[in-house]
Amino acid sequence: MKAIAFFPATWNLAETTRTIEVAKACRGLFDISFAGYGGQFEELIQNEGFRLVRLEPRLTPEKIEYLYKVDQGARIGTFFSLEETRARIENEVTLMRKLQPLAAVTGFNTTVTISSRVSRVPLVWLTQST
Repeated sequence: MKAIAFFPATWNLAETTRTIEVAKACRGLFDISFAGYGGQFEELIQNEGFRLVRLEPRLTPEKIEYLYKVDQGARIGTFFSLEETRARIENEVTLMRKLQPLAAVTGFNTTVTISSRVSRVPLVWLTQST
């Protein structure tokens, strides 16, 4: 069965639930894998019975708080350091080469934009809409 890899920002409830709903619609048609770096919403993925690969470097509660502030414009800064970005991309590329998915699906995992291109895996970017 062909694979689809989901890379949500598992510290973000809206994104995690959005990707879970898309994965549920694909269940039975594709081999679904999720990958995350940490956050309180990884459990939701497992509760739905999906495979979850925990990637490094793991996010600390302090880093998640920082990411929320930057995301919401309450703080100016970069999401990840150069070292964190390199490690994330290397781990994502390794996973994509192993899974060989038809697509990489994300919403706010910015490093997947690079790792999917390096891996030659089409990127599907889920965005919120009203």
